[in-house]
This record gives sequence, C-alpha cells and structure tokens, in this order.
Amino acid sequence: MKTTSRISTSAAVIRIIMVIGVIILALTHTAEAQYRGKSKFYLGLQGHAGTRSFNIKSDIEALDGVHIEQEGFSYGVMFGGDVLQFNLRNGFYNSTPSTLEIVKVTEYDLSMNIFPLQMARSKNAYLRPYLTAGVMFNSMTFRGSYEVNDPMAKLKKELEEAKAKAAECCCADGSGSGPAIPTDPAATSVTPSSANSGPMADPDMPVTPIAEESNPDKIRETGKMADVRLNVGAGFMLMVPLRGSFFKLFGEVKYGVPIASLPGTAGFLNTKITNPVSMNLGIGIGLKNY
Repeated sequence: MKTTSRISTSAAVIRIIMVIGVIILALTHTAEAQYRGKSKFYLGLQGHAGTRSFNIKSDIEALDGVHIEQEGFSYGVMFGGDVLQFNLRNGFYNSTPSTLEIVKVTEYDLSMNIFPLQMARSKNAYLRPYLTAGVMFNSMTFRGSYEVNDPMAKLKKELEEAKAKAAECCCADGSGSGPAIPTDPAATSVTPSSANSGPMADPDMPVTPIAEESNPDKIRETGKMADVRLNVGAGFMLMVPLRGSFFKLFGEVKYGVPIASLPGTAGFLNTKITNPVSMNLGIGIGLKNY
C-alpha cells in the first residue's frame, strides 16, 4: 500500500539524516578539543536494557486511551570527548505480559550527551551527570483481536462481493461463460441411492466448529504506523578510564515529544502516540585517544 511505502521512504530518509548528523557531530569534536586545549576522543560500543511507556490516542475503540508498557534492548556506537558525547542506537521493544494490547517497536535513536560539570574540572571525574537530547524514529506493529475500520479494505471487500454476485447472476440465466443451471426440477432431484451413498453422521456426536468460529479472539496483525519524536532527559555515568581504553556504566531517563505520525495502514490514520517515556540502564567499552 502507499502508506506502507511512505513509512519505508521515511525510514530511509531518517537513516540518511542520522548519518549526516554523525558527520556533523564528529566535526563538533574538533571545536571541543580546541576549547579543552588538548585532543581527547572516545570511540566505543554500548548496549543497554530498557523500558518504554506511552499512551495511545486513536479512533480505534480498543486502542483509544490505552497505556502501553514495553521492555527490550538497544545497541549502538558512541563517540566524543569529555564534554560532548554522541550516540547512534538501534533498539527492539515489545509489550510486557501485563499489557493488554501488543505493540512491537523498532527504534532508531540519534542523541547527544552534554556533561556540564566537565567544563569546570581540570581533571577527569569518574562520576559524571549529564543532560541528553536527540531525535528518534519508531516503527510500530500492532497485534490484537480487535477490528480496525480500514476504508480501503472495506471497499475492496464490497467490490469482491459485487463481482461474485454479478457472476452468479450471469450463470443463473445462462448468459455467462459457465454452464447454464438446469431449470428442470427432476434434473436436480436427489435419488435415494445418491443420498445414502456416504456414511451418515451420528446425531449424538458433537459437531466440531471450524477454526475461525472456535477462536474469534485470534491474535493477528492489525496495522502499522511510525512516529518521529524529540527526546530530552538526564542521566548519570560512571566512566572508568584505562590505559588506551575505557569502561562505563550509565543510566538515563528521557521524555519524548512526538513531532510527526506516519500511518502504515489506512485504519491507523488517526492514531497517535502521546507522553512517551524511556528508561535505560547499560554499559559501554571502547578506545580513548589523548
């Protein structure tokens, strides 16, 4: 569908913007090094476990007002100096078992950490509070047993039903391409021998309903959407410098401000994410250069 292709295009654009951002932010390191009076650079890998929570505002009755709790992990790279550090991460999150509705999220996160106390310190500190800000792109898949009012799917179904009825009428009056239906009742009468040709059903045996009727609440994919948001927050880092390398532990809390919603299916055109909050706890290792 066109909406799905728009999400794919938007994801590609976000990736390009993030790559350009990495290049620009790398150049920012030069300015920091000049400010510090000496060249210092960290480059490493990081990973963290995290939780996500947000509310849904939608014209889909089953989703409107629902609060979603998620858990998952992210991985990525970091680089920068003592005052500014930049993160490029990719994360995967799913609804917790206690959440009624299922939402899977793949996120792409570009963020910047600012360590204000490091500007005033002549020596490196192990404990480093920081502020963080960035942009995040989220691709979401919804699953559940609820119905989504998809205008395009409804129109397609009505067209198929109309075609089936038209074909049925053509066959009934003999004007269609198929064989004409005989009008002689004797030609369609069932003889006793043909009626009894198969095994008769036991009236006392319970009838097993078909799968769809026996499981009306079957979990299935109901739609997709994406959103772009700005994140702001704060964190705390334990940085342990080693000879030519470093090790760090960090925790952070971020609040998101959605700036764009991209429906992946027509039924999610009026569905939006509100009040997103993320909490992360992770580790990082890498190289340092003075």
